[in-house]
Amino acid sequence: MARRTMPTAKRDDALFPVRVKIRTPARGFGQAFDQILIWLRNEVGENDCAVHSTTAIGSDATAFYFRDPVTAQRFVDHFPELELADGGRKILS
Repeated sequence: MARRTMPTAKRDDALFPVRVKIRTPARGFGQAFDQILIWLRNEVGENDCAVHSTTAIGSDATAFYFRDPVTAQRFVDHFPELELADGGRKILS
């Protein structure tokens, strides 16, 4: 019997309980996406976050996965130009 590996998105769902959905701009992120990935690598670490495309009501979105809400809030605060998929700005009260 062949063993199957768990798909990456399913694995990340299990590993990263906090998600931030960002509305994907109509023309895409452009070079801003590179800056986001650099920040994630330098500030969070490649093993402590993940990124997947997803959907939001009425638009495409990108989901950024984190291990904790504090790191997710740091991400949102660092990129104020990004629009949360629900139109909000703050994820912690």
